[in-house]
Amino acid sequence: MGLTEEKWAMIQANISRAKLASIGRQIAQDAPQRNVPRDSTSEPCPYCGTLHSALNHCPTPKPSKHRNRKCVVEGISFDSEKEAKRWQDLRLLERVGAIRNLQRQVSFDLYASNGERICVYRADFVYESLELGRLVVEDTKSEWTRRLPVYRIKAKWMAAQGTPVTET
Repeated sequence: MGLTEEKWAMIQANISRAKLASIGRQIAQDAPQRNVPRDSTSEPCPYCGTLHSALNHCPTPKPSKHRNRKCVVEGISFDSEKEAKRWQDLRLLERVGAIRNLQRQVSFDLYASNGERICVYRADFVYESLELGRLVVEDTKSEWTRRLPVYRIKAKWMAAQGTPVTET
């Protein structure tokens, strides 16, 4: 499979890129083909978790914008491990009876002073706190993400509309 002396000499002699490309194609054609089954579904895809053909795989995902790692807990997908941990804590509080009506990813419309809907704020968790006697809107943030301008503006906007956001 290796390079012949003639091909190696051509590479060393700085031949044109087009010639190098044709040589590369020829080397690839001469190489033995991998023995990959076309319909291998023995293992789930590490990216999406589904079983599909080895040749029809998911592209390698690019790293998360905020460097968080998505995870699945109780069959539910979370944007970060911190958010998943908070979900487990809140589920425990719900079972104990300290909170009720726990919900995930609840959207709130944000309005201008003239009543026009401008944008949407999506909270990580919303629940009724029996201790506080009110609805709690909670967002799980890292030190870095809680400083993001868009989040800060939306959180202040929510507070101005009468629903403060609790950060965890």
